[in-house]
Amino acid sequence: MIPDITKLRAEIDLDGPNIRFGLADINEVGDSQVEKLLEELKKSPKTVDKYSFHEFVLGPGLKVNSRAMAGLICSGALSCFGKTRRRMLNEYSSFKRLKTKKTLVEWLKANADKYTNYRDLLVGACKLKKEGGPCANVKTKEDIEGEISILDNPPSLEDDTVSIIVEMETKYLDIPLTYGKLDGANTVEVNAYCKEINEGRNETCKLGVIIKTCRPFRTKTGKLMTYLTVADDTDMLTDVVVFPNEFLEFQAILREGNTVLLEIEPARNNRGGFVTRHITQI
Repeated sequence: MIPDITKLRAEIDLDGPNIRFGLADINEVGDSQVEKLLEELKKSPKTVDKYSFHEFVLGPGLKVNSRAMAGLICSGALSCFGKTRRRMLNEYSSFKRLKTKKTLVEWLKANADKYTNYRDLLVGACKLKKEGGPCANVKTKEDIEGEISILDNPPSLEDDTVSIIVEMETKYLDIPLTYGKLDGANTVEVNAYCKEINEGRNETCKLGVIIKTCRPFRTKTGKLMTYLTVADDTDMLTDVVVFPNEFLEFQAILREGNTVLLEIEPARNNRGGFVTRHITQI
């Protein structure tokens, strides 16, 4: 299981019947960073799950460096804050850009618990001192307005797609845990997931899947073909076409419950759907 900051565990440990990675197991974090963070959290008057993400960053999170914070976010260790990992990265990047403004940072720290999210906190801070805010000059106010604009119009989508999560966890944990490859299967060639296909990915790709249903039928010329329903850890994909030539070649492994590497491509009739190019037993 992915690390979980609410467990306050540095090392890998049992969590019920499961094995959970510890915070020190995250690449780029390290023992010294974890020790400082856990010491600060254990002194805190409230538990970790009572923080919002921006409160955490402006409180205990100040004890770790930016590489460690990126590792905590990307590994999923901060999932308790209820934000996508990419949103947290964007908000933390915004804070880093403002971090050199000491008066502003002190105001943000002092007022973090008065706002439900980081954006609203910045809106509250976007006032000159004569207006009752922390901005010493117009330039600081303009910098905050720029950060609010970036948060409102992020340069890329902030959804955590399956591919993004797998990429992040592979980088920081050396193995994807949230969306594991099919149990016991060698799916090193997998480059897509059912959820991505259902969300609009439209290109030739390879899926590691379990065949849920196989519905063969004869064409008008008497040849056998089939429709497959397949599933992986993320979602289910229906009506994958296996044309007669491919059905003849791969019929021995087209069995319900079988685990296969399925290479598919978009149908060429502009009606949507996918057709099978190749199937390998895994």
